Parts: sequence; C-alpha cells; structure tokens
Amino acid sequence: MAKDKLPPYQVVAYFYNELDCYDVYVKAARRMWHEETKNYDCGVVSEEGVKGYDYRSDLSYYISDEFPQHQNKAHVLMLVSLFEDFLIKLVNSVEAHCCEPYLPFERNKKQGILDRAKEYLKQQGEISLPVKNPAWSFIKDLVFIRNLIAHAGGCIDKKKNIAVARFVDRESGLHVESYARDYLIVHDEFVDKIIKEMKGFAKAMLDNNPPNKRDCSLI
Repeated sequence: MAKDKLPPYQVVAYFYNELDCYDVYVKAARRMWHEETKNYDCGVVSEEGVKGYDYRSDLSYYISDEFPQHQNKAHVLMLVSLFEDFLIKLVNSVEAHCCEPYLPFERNKKQGILDRAKEYLKQQGEISLPVKNPAWSFIKDLVFIRNLIAHAGGCIDKKKNIAVARFVDRESGLHVESYARDYLIVHDEFVDKIIKEMKGFAKAMLDNNPPNKRDCSLI
C-alpha cells in the first residue's frame, strides 16, 4: 500500500487539533444565535418590522430556542461522524505505515465502526486505543444518541431504548420533554462535554503512544 497517508501519531494529533477548531465553531454558532435573537426581538417591536424573515413576528421562540436546539443536535451528529472518520483514518494509516494488513477492517460490518476499529488496532498492535479510559464508554453511548437523532428525529421510546434512557438520565446536559412523543433535548453543556471527552481520549492516545514507540514511523 502506498504511504500517502499521515503516520498514525500525526492522525491522532490532527484529530486533537480538529476538535479545537470545532470548539471555535460551536462557540461562534452560539454567539450568532444569541445576536440573532436580540436582533429579531428588536425588529419585532420596531416600526420597520423584522427583515430577513419575511417580516414574520411569530418566530421569537424558534430563533431563541428551537433553532439553537437543532444546531446542538447537528453538533452531536457531526462530532460522532468526526470521531468515526478519525478511527477510519487511523486504521488506514496503520496499514499504510506500520505493517501488512492482518485483518480486513471491513470484514465484520455487523459491528459498529468503533468496535471494528478497536479490534483491528488491537490485533495489529502498532497503536492502541485507550478503551479503559472513561471517554471511550461515553463516546460509545454517544453513538446511540447520534442514531436516535439521525434516525428518529430525537424521539425516544424509553421502553424500547432502555440503555439510551439510562444514559440520558445520568447526563445533566440531556433531558426529555414530553409532548405527543418524548423528545430529546441537547443542552450546550452536553456539546461541550463531547468535545472535552473526545479531546481527552485523543490526548490519552498521544500520551500512551509516543512517536518512538515502534520501529515503524509514527511521526
């Protein structure tokens, strides 16, 4: 395989930096909605009316609460996707730089990307995932939250999704609001926690897998 990919250690370092950049985006998005809420509320009471929203004056709740909630759920989708993409890049890098392929990564598609990457990297033995780190369990549970948002619009059936319901109950940044159905609400603090946990996981990888650990190039 051509060595046209970043070495494993650099893949991890790049992901850590990518999370830093995504954190900037999250904070910028929050400021935008905060400013948009103020501008909209000012427009509602002004003689000129609300520009940019077809002069509708009934959107205050959506702009201050509903739209930022959509944004937070989109953050969950994006961050889990970034993490899965990171693991795929790491697997590809290990194959390209460290060894001959031992077990095809795509072999067992019944498992999720996290479990497949864990087993693959464990058998290759060149760079390890800190699966005993609490962040790993958090991220694995987070995948179920991502799936709930992506495939059920954030609606949760507590009887069918017992494990997810337990995760929601113990996370202060999540709660459920009941209308015709039960809807998951994602607070800002939960998005912040995702970034913090993923950065902690990447930092543990950098600490546990120094560049000179193996003869293969990890720098």
